[in-house]
Amino acid sequence: MKDASLSKTSSGPVTKTRRQHPLALKFTSLIVEYHDRLPHVTTVMLNRPKKRNAINAQMWKEIGEAFRDVGSIGDGCRCVLLKGSGKGFCGGIDVTDQNFFAELSPSENNDDKSSQDAARKSLAFRSQVLQMQDAF
Repeated sequence: MKDASLSKTSSGPVTKTRRQHPLALKFTSLIVEYHDRLPHVTTVMLNRPKKRNAINAQMWKEIGEAFRDVGSIGDGCRCVLLKGSGKGFCGGIDVTDQNFFAELSPSENNDDKSSQDAARKSLAFRSQVLQMQDAF
């Protein structure tokens, strides 16, 4: 696939070509590709521009998989460039994603009021944050 953007150099405009990475079809919220001129650089692009690339549970999972797999499948990757599609890099956590905070909600069958206190919610969220940090 070709990128329509041009970059100016001292010798004039140069057309950049992008090639689909072998992992590209594995992800729904990421675009993974590399450029012909930079064969050892893989670009991982957050691809939720309508939500300003806000990270939902699915994207966190995919980011972790992408960073584990890129460079380990014989693609020759030495550098990963993380960027966002659209107007901004990333809008932060997608707080509208029901799956993101699912572990923090008390279960419907649990009548124990202590499961709803702030300390227990914080402990549950801590393990989720640690999982998200392991993605990088």
